[in-house]
Amino acid sequence: MLNINKAVIAGSLGADPEIRHTQSGKEVCTIRVATNDYHGSGENREQVTEWHTVVLFGQFAKFAGEHLQKGANVYVEGKTQTRKWIDKSGKEQFTKEIIAQEFQAVTRSGKQDK
Repeated sequence: MLNINKAVIAGSLGADPEIRHTQSGKEVCTIRVATNDYHGSGENREQVTEWHTVVLFGQFAKFAGEHLQKGANVYVEGKTQTRKWIDKSGKEQFTKEIIAQEFQAVTRSGKQDK
């Protein structure tokens, strides 16, 4: 049986990267990436934006935190993961994330690139 869990996106950051550290001190960065699709044509053409939560670890996290800002264009390859937690009211919540396995800044945005 064939099983593949692969996500590939290229889009723009909707906010500055959010950096945090694990209990062991490793950097983790979360970015929100917007991808756009277009439906229809002419005057009926409509842009549809899809938002993706991407989690970066290690050197990817460090680079994003130091060099990227809202509006930066990025390319991400990774796998999807669903995370579950209980909110303050006791209700189960779910979120779908892309765990980055390959990551690249496509253009500069504000901060200096390497």
